[in-house]
Amino acid sequence: MPMFEIHRFNDAGLKEFSKFIKDTREVDALGGVKAKLPRIVDDPSLIVLVSSTSKIDPDRLFGDRYEMAEYLNSQWKDYSEGQHQDIGIWAWFAATYFDQLRNRKTQRQEHFIPDEYAPGSLSSDLGYRHSVRMPFFLKANYNDAFCKFILTGRPANQMGDPCENCCGNKKIMTSTPLRALMCELYQDKAKMSVKSGAFTKPSNDNRKSTAGRGGAQRLIPNILPRLKKSYDLEAMPVAEIILASGPEINNSRWIK
Repeated sequence: MPMFEIHRFNDAGLKEFSKFIKDTREVDALGGVKAKLPRIVDDPSLIVLVSSTSKIDPDRLFGDRYEMAEYLNSQWKDYSEGQHQDIGIWAWFAATYFDQLRNRKTQRQEHFIPDEYAPGSLSSDLGYRHSVRMPFFLKANYNDAFCKFILTGRPANQMGDPCENCCGNKKIMTSTPLRALMCELYQDKAKMSVKSGAFTKPSNDNRKSTAGRGGAQRLIPNILPRLKKSYDLEAMPVAEIILASGPEINNSRWIK
């Protein structure tokens, strides 16, 4: 297949893609065979040209979403920040690489069409779940270590706990020290992906269980809010934040 110039879905294209996702999820729920996405990404009645100077390979395979984000950032040379809000562009990208981004069961719509397309959905802000826009945004705006922490360690068809827990948390995404803290505690420095078990949920039923102890699912919702009551975390080095976090963190397996 030849290289694609970058396009966006028009309203008809968005409706077509949205309907396909809805229909195929219903088939998935019944245990049926997943339908193949029709050729909508190059149907002239459904798309509008965005860039004739930037082109992408629709057949390119990605090992993870980091590879995808790196590739798209390098290819889309005339990207402008205002295009972040263009739902049609990101839906078109997701449709172009749909077979790679679709999991064993087709994910919810916000993974393929930005959540703003359906403001009456469960949340008013699920934009971080988009399978292309969020990785692209991370690679364009955040340091490489954090991008790899979020986007590597799982195939391209999985979002992963780091994205759900970090990218969905505005306090982390707007704080350089907190992002550095996440990487310092929970990033495998050799692989640059998340350490195994770092996002395991603690057991509320078994107090003797060590699963999740000192992990991200304790740090983010429980420990950080407590620290913020006593400290200005934005003014503290990461090492001091860790020391102030108390014994659960300092005595955990996440501290070398």
